[in-house]
Amino acid sequence: MKAAATALLFALAATALAVPTGSNLCGMCKFSVGAGCVQPYPPDVAITGPISSPNYKVAHVDQTKEAYICSDGQPIPISKYTPAGLSQPFSASFFKSYEIRTPGVCEMSGIGHETPQGNQAMYLAGLKVIVPLGAYQIADEESCNVVDNRHPTDDLTDCVMFEVCDMAEALAIDVSPSPEVSPSPSPDDLFPVEETPSPEAEMF
Repeated sequence: MKAAATALLFALAATALAVPTGSNLCGMCKFSVGAGCVQPYPPDVAITGPISSPNYKVAHVDQTKEAYICSDGQPIPISKYTPAGLSQPFSASFFKSYEIRTPGVCEMSGIGHETPQGNQAMYLAGLKVIVPLGAYQIADEESCNVVDNRHPTDDLTDCVMFEVCDMAEALAIDVSPSPEVSPSPSPDDLFPVEETPSPEAEMF
């Protein structure tokens, strides 16, 4: 009887020790950037919604840490994410925070990415990304004055998580520039789709 009880205790202990390595370590982020997938372009601007918390007003995000890619429930540092065919690894700083400024609204930050190198753009679609926050400000809801500065340390909870739209979803989104915007062409366009000039563009 005693031997059976001891064996049971050892079995329970082994099960408890195995849970952390086998569990889903993704999806525990305390911060949000909105629902739905995000467009993987353009680079060097926020592609997500504002970083927010249900507990307080997040203002400017001063620093983000190296992003993780979720693969089978396990976070992989993006600089070590090397799927077959990728021409060069992503930099540790590839995903980072960018300012979002809206007149009459408190300063906020969202997540964007650097300009892809080589064929990296083709590997963005469908990624589940975790971006840990390294330093951020908390603002007063009414005055927008900064009331606190935070420097979190837990990468897998003090973070935001989002999914990049897959190719079909990305191409289904209307990315035509508005008449007021004239983006300059870049050799590093994320999805180089041939465009047909509109009749208005050909008029003098």
